[in-house]
Amino acid sequence: MLRRTLKAGLALLLAAAPLAALAFTQVDLLPRASGGHFPAYPADPTPLYSVYVQYGAMYDSNILRRSFGDNHDFVQRIGTGGTYTQRVIGRQSVHLEGRLDGYIYDHYSDLDNIGWSGLGEWRWEVGNDLAGILGVSRRKYQASPSETQRAAQDPITVTRYTATGGWIVGPTVRLHAGSEYVDYQRPAAGGAELKTLIGFVGADYITNLGNTLGVEYRQTHGDAPVNVLIDPTGQFGGNQFTQRDAMLTTGWIFSPQWRLTGRVGRTTRTYDQLPDRNFSGPTWRAAVDWLPGYKTTMTFETYKEISSIIDIIASHVVIRGVAFGPGWAPTAKLAFSLRAFRNHQTFVDTPGAALGTAPAHEEIVRGIRLGAFWEVQRHVDVTLAIDHGERESNFIGRNFRYNAFVGNIRYTWY
Repeated sequence: MLRRTLKAGLALLLAAAPLAALAFTQVDLLPRASGGHFPAYPADPTPLYSVYVQYGAMYDSNILRRSFGDNHDFVQRIGTGGTYTQRVIGRQSVHLEGRLDGYIYDHYSDLDNIGWSGLGEWRWEVGNDLAGILGVSRRKYQASPSETQRAAQDPITVTRYTATGGWIVGPTVRLHAGSEYVDYQRPAAGGAELKTLIGFVGADYITNLGNTLGVEYRQTHGDAPVNVLIDPTGQFGGNQFTQRDAMLTTGWIFSPQWRLTGRVGRTTRTYDQLPDRNFSGPTWRAAVDWLPGYKTTMTFETYKEISSIIDIIASHVVIRGVAFGPGWAPTAKLAFSLRAFRNHQTFVDTPGAALGTAPAHEEIVRGIRLGAFWEVQRHVDVTLAIDHGERESNFIGRNFRYNAFVGNIRYTWY
């Protein structure tokens, strides 16, 4: 239970970082009926290993996310991947994941690329009350086309080193702590890079029903040299920052039909060489799940977060948004889902704003996605999705609309 709680908490915190990606990535995350999301269908047991191959195809009406011209394209994805979990000795175990995907563009062939990712974790336990994870991962992917708006190779490599641990102190108290080092590299964008060291500590009160109330403190030190597009004279050789987050957290089941997960607190970010880019204010992320029936779910989300994103040429971005996502699984093999969201994004330290030649960069992004997951038979599943998105920006040329139609078929051995 402790490990599941630690991983769930870390996933919630990592979800704060917005990730703009092709619709393929979103299709991979569509809920399945047997994934434990719907009360009517218990989650399938996690296999010791799995290996898959897949093929996907997508038509996107505006692949470069431009406000003018005909930018449609047909994209194919061919991929393989797998997971492996093995107990090594006693309660100690190793978990491995990896995937390799090739993307082929029909029109913008300069965007053809191969993306990959790998993860290795040592999952340790000491007795019944101490557990944690030591892990390392690396991922390579193409920069978001919604930000680059051009058909050119622009790879990003992300390396993460993670260590987490938790201690159950009696029946009602849990302590947890962890650290993570993240290294982003984007050589095609003026040698953009971002290195951050994150540490956190927290404590939770656990009720007899398993509900939690907690506090957490997180501190991040970042080393993000100012991009040459912002500082062509090289005046600011370094741009270190410190970010502090103090928050209250909860995971609360009010009834079989209602549950709440989230955090709320205050974030302060200060820069060594660019103090006018500092940020201080409330931040939060909360999700309310309503289960009106055993085969139906509805999720309401609200969030305000600050994050550094290597895809964007800016010191950081402040995102405020809301989202709504109903789901329905009429059978144990078929599930439908919908997600609609609206984000208000404020970019800090973009090139024009930093030089005083343009106003602060703000954008409103809206999107809606209708998806379906169908387990055709054992080992074979099909996912389909329709995406619509649009962006309003106060910078010329960044407004866009697009529609995408995606299909994917996967065969899995386990």
